[in-house]
Amino acid sequence: MPKLVKSPLTIILVLLGFTLASFWALIAWKGVQERALAFAKAGSETQGLTHSLAQHASKSFNAVSLALFGTGQYIRHSDKSARASAEINDLLAQYAKNIPQARELGVLGESGDWMFSSFETVPAVNNGDREYFLYHQSHPEDATPRISEPLISRVTGRPTLLMTQRLPNPDGSFGGVVFAAIDLAYFRSFYQGFEAEQDRTVTLMTTSGKVLVHRRDDQVGKDIARSSFMDHLKDSGAGLYSIVSPFDGRTKQIAYEAASDFPIVVTVAVPEDAILDGWRRDRNFDVLLGGTVSTILIGLGIVLAVQIRKRSAMARMLRERERGYRLLAENVEDVVTRFDRTGHRLYISPSVEKLFGWSPSELLEQPAFSNIHPAHRDLVKGLIEELGPERLTGNVEYLTRCSDGKYVWVETQMNYVDDPEEPGPEIVGVIRDISKRKAAEEQLISANEQLKALSETDPLTGIANRRRFDRMLELEFKRCQRSNSRISVLFIDIDKFKSFNDTCGHSAGDGCIRQVAETIASCLKRPADLVARYGGEEFAVLLPETSSGNAEIVAEKIRASVHDLSIAHQGSPLGRITISLGIAGGKCDARTSPASLLAAADGALYVAKEHGRNRVCAAAETPSVTLVRPVG
Repeated sequence: MPKLVKSPLTIILVLLGFTLASFWALIAWKGVQERALAFAKAGSETQGLTHSLAQHASKSFNAVSLALFGTGQYIRHSDKSARASAEINDLLAQYAKNIPQARELGVLGESGDWMFSSFETVPAVNNGDREYFLYHQSHPEDATPRISEPLISRVTGRPTLLMTQRLPNPDGSFGGVVFAAIDLAYFRSFYQGFEAEQDRTVTLMTTSGKVLVHRRDDQVGKDIARSSFMDHLKDSGAGLYSIVSPFDGRTKQIAYEAASDFPIVVTVAVPEDAILDGWRRDRNFDVLLGGTVSTILIGLGIVLAVQIRKRSAMARMLRERERGYRLLAENVEDVVTRFDRTGHRLYISPSVEKLFGWSPSELLEQPAFSNIHPAHRDLVKGLIEELGPERLTGNVEYLTRCSDGKYVWVETQMNYVDDPEEPGPEIVGVIRDISKRKAAEEQLISANEQLKALSETDPLTGIANRRRFDRMLELEFKRCQRSNSRISVLFIDIDKFKSFNDTCGHSAGDGCIRQVAETIASCLKRPADLVARYGGEEFAVLLPETSSGNAEIVAEKIRASVHDLSIAHQGSPLGRITISLGIAGGKCDARTSPASLLAAADGALYVAKEHGRNRVCAAAETPSVTLVRPVG
């Protein structure tokens, strides 16, 4: 037995068998781990994309909801004249033009007939029998926007998804429905940019299981309410799991997220075959490498029964493995880098040249943080300083400079690594270009800002509308209370404007209103002063930090400036357009409120009218009694 143990052949066989078994166990373990990692990485990316697309869908639907709200407010505060109807149609057309996901907008009256439309002409169609119309008619308590089931438009004949909202009369009774047709082609076009990679499929559907947008047109409108997906959706509003697709029968990893504000769900599905393509290539390479190494080890073990040859074979195996990992690091699109705690780069992968135009050698020679935008350097330095044994990883977004001098947005995930065999701790970073995502976010923010500005601007004069005036009066009144200062409000009315409108026509009347609005605005010099068209021929002026006496000076200047316009008016005793002004002002204490200021200014305006017009009248310094203009 001792002789057998001491036999070189036996020792080589034992060591060779142990080495090969361990090696293949390692390959199997590596395959299992990398397969799980491939699924985890794909799942993380899919969930991140799903979350972004769900936010995009929610914001897109919210933009349409804001348009419906703005339309309802405009209708509620407008009169029933033909001019007001034309303004509402123009407003709907502007919404349809400025909101790409809204194909058309319209308003149905209480009987279901079209009242207003973003089309050039209002369709002569009755939608009183539609489900959404009957719902709003019978549910006065529900004033929120509502998503309809897909239907065929009676006007365009196209498949349509509607967002609708109840339009109440002043007394709260049913006054009709304001609606917008969601352009599903907008979402299909947007999703196509994300479906090229890994054979992804992005689907937009209702929470009831009705498919709205899908990669395949023949699947649009399909009802998957009975699929297992709906069971997951009932349990959680967002998630990730594997499923046999109800669309093509393939096994896929699917991430889903329901919008928080609307009954819609976004799903992103990736076939498991596509997820595992890279893993299979690595596995086949590992198997080939393992077979090769095993053959070499067996050959070397048979031919050379010495320990040095065994060590040489193991070193070769390790070099091959290192080469495989290096090839992987050098061929991924993301940039892999290593640097010390001072930011000095130790390594950067060749993919940096594709993303930023720098070669690895050029970047390694440059000073730390030199390519980071000056405004973001402290942000990056701060994260590096925070990383350590207590915090091992972190993410940061910043601008970095390319070789052509331009800056691009990147996201870097940093991981703290403290290897005892290295001189000191290091940071391993993975850099990813996020310029497209940042551009999309900025476009959405800009669209929302434009929509807000549009909803607070009078379309005829270009000055603020009543909604903005009321909001700014509330803000300035609260600021006045905090600073114990004074505030004044002017109410302005064009004298005998109805007579002017009837004599000269609506076009001349609109021109007159625009000239008066421009003249009033030109008399206000401070940035905080605000003029707004309050309704019809009435204007309101907000003068923060202004006493009633100083407000009278401004008011008299406005009155004189309008008088000097010399707009001919046969119905006026002076033969020209004039205005009457009411002033209310004082301290913002417990006895006053924005409503009492407006009421006092309105009462003062009435007094100015009663005493001959073309004059300025002021209310009491601290109005505490609500004045109401008499009817007629």
